[in-house]
Amino acid sequence: MKIGDLVRYSFSTEESQYIYGVGIILSFSRSGEFANVWWTGKGILWSTVKHLRIISKVERDESW
Repeated sequence: MKIGDLVRYSFSTEESQYIYGVGIILSFSRSGEFANVWWTGKGILWSTVKHLRIISKVERDESW
């Protein structure tokens, strides 16, 4: 999981999927336990990494 990845919140209920929607990882906490995510349903929130599931990985162009 890295900055720019498209994720969804995957706790144990379908309701949490609806509330958060999908999001883009903006940054990680120093411990790596939390990610700052821009959610379609909630705005920017800190979220527990262990509850995030990657939908699409960001492809980086290393030629810059």
